[in-house]
Amino acid sequence: MTDWEASFFRLVDEYVRSRYSHFVAEFFPSNKQPSSYLICLRSQMGKADARGLYPAKYVAIERSAVLTDGTAARPGASVVRFLDSELK
Repeated sequence: MTDWEASFFRLVDEYVRSRYSHFVAEFFPSNKQPSSYLICLRSQMGKADARGLYPAKYVAIERSAVLTDGTAARPGASVVRFLDSELK
């Protein structure tokens, strides 16, 4: 994971934890869409399954958003809108 990707992971994780009671469980480049990353968002609400896993939602985000917003102190407006639309 590059420094930008690690920074973006932390930004998204902090945002979804504080706003939606979710956390980022996985973050990796998409094999099917080379210009995108996949983010696995897991809810901290609800009940874990027998393996201790919470419900998950996988979302794809454009690589350009990761590289643009990964160096910021907080997620950019486009990333916030994307996350808000996915988790509402």
